[in-house]
Amino acid sequence: MKPHARWLQSLCLSLALGAALLIDFASAQEAAETADITAVRGPITALMVAEPPRARSDADQQVQPPPMLVAASEHRLLSYDRATLQPQRGIATKLEKIHDLALAPDGELLVVAGGSPAESGALELREWPSLRLVQELRVGDDVALTARWSPDSAQLIVALANGKLVRVSRAGKLLGTIDAHSGAALAADWIATIAQRGTTAPPIISAGRDQSLKLWEGASHDLLRTLDQHTGEVRALVLLKNAQKPLEKQPVRPAEVVSIAADKTVRLWQPTIGRLVRFTKLASAPLAICQLGTSDRVAIGCDDGSVVVVDLRTTKIVATLAALEGPIFSIAEISETHVVVAGNRGMLKMLDLSPRNE
Repeated sequence: MKPHARWLQSLCLSLALGAALLIDFASAQEAAETADITAVRGPITALMVAEPPRARSDADQQVQPPPMLVAASEHRLLSYDRATLQPQRGIATKLEKIHDLALAPDGELLVVAGGSPAESGALELREWPSLRLVQELRVGDDVALTARWSPDSAQLIVALANGKLVRVSRAGKLLGTIDAHSGAALAADWIATIAQRGTTAPPIISAGRDQSLKLWEGASHDLLRTLDQHTGEVRALVLLKNAQKPLEKQPVRPAEVVSIAADKTVRLWQPTIGRLVRFTKLASAPLAICQLGTSDRVAIGCDDGSVVVVDLRTTKIVATLAALEGPIFSIAEISETHVVVAGNRGMLKMLDLSPRNE
């Protein structure tokens, strides 16, 4: 072989080797970035379980995927395999801290609530289930702790750490601000019974660090009632899903809300008539709550890592299960018998709450 030919062959081999090394480096870098974005080192502060989009054909319905599990930790969103609880995908948001996740009732948009403490409250609206960023909204001068969609998916009520409630439209228009609580507004939701679902602005229920729940007129923002029987900050509330069938002739049960507080109590309210129905005391301070299906039971995550199941009609504690080492910051219902709980250092665990395990 002539020297020129050997030199050309050597050059080609060198170029091929260099290209292979670059490809390997790029693949390794991509894998490292993927591993980093799904590695959870901080607490999981929010969980959401939701059904994927409905199948569009009978053939698709036979392979309908299971409910999707999405979590928030610091500034990131993570999707998990619901069976193994292994992270599948990570997305870095533009929020410094994420505090809440909520899917619109129409199943089209996920709201991600958070921001920077004492600086800004912000929302990201993301397409479901792709999680593609659709819109960014600034909602105040302090971090957003809770965001909830109205029953018609047209607007949001947002609770801020400065005690304010902010009502914004789906398009991002500010609809009003309420000076709601003397401390942080820790939770808020819409009171929407069957009869009220056609209205444009149902009443709003909020809870705060000032130990109170407050009921507000949805459009005018007038204060309707203050419920102040708690003796510690009210940390979370859940509006009970009404299991009554539309064709049943019996009267519709008044809207009911369950609250948990630092006083270690769980309280069942009918806020539209100002009634405290009943309450029960827990051994540990509760931090997170979810309803189990449409049943009269709630599952409560506590600061000692336990999950307590309470029957609201009898106020009986029907089960207490050790779940995590350390506090439970978030809990999400999978079914009437299963929940997922989350805590520090990315800890996730699925619990079976069926009667045989009580």
